[in-house]
Amino acid sequence: MAFFSGTVRASIRAAADLVGALHKISLGTPGTKVKYPTSISQPQFQLDSGGAWSAPPSIVQYVLDHVGAELDLAHATWAYITTNATGIAPTIQAARGVGASSKNEATDVLSVALSTSYINNYYFASGLVDGATPYICGVITKTSGAYDLRFFDAAGAAIDINNRSVVCLSVGRV
Repeated sequence: MAFFSGTVRASIRAAADLVGALHKISLGTPGTKVKYPTSISQPQFQLDSGGAWSAPPSIVQYVLDHVGAELDLAHATWAYITTNATGIAPTIQAARGVGASSKNEATDVLSVALSTSYINNYYFASGLVDGATPYICGVITKTSGAYDLRFFDAAGAAIDINNRSVVCLSVGRV
């Protein structure tokens, strides 16, 4: 079972077990009996919980398995980078899958190098400048192992890359 489909499946089961009898019967954790309808003024039946998870596989299982398999192929990286003052190299404060960072002060570009390259350059990459002012992030160049970011204000002007706290994210296949 794929990690993501298993995690999502467990979450759906747990939520359905808590919501009510009808949800528990259809999407809850298999292995218990549920009285339905819950009103004692009507005849009640003992039904098995978790019908959507029973064999043969239901559409719910099929979708979760296939979506989960796709998500399992994705590799996410992130980094919290402080760009520091003029003339001082950026500092990676915390990261997963990011090996290095540099900046070009002349062009106001932040470069992010990945620890593990993706299989090609068809992946998602973005960044966010931490702070109250929203900035637009542009991915300037991208290879399978690195990407460059430039940030713009609302008027479209590039902002100074120095003294910024930047959160970077990329998701793709390795």
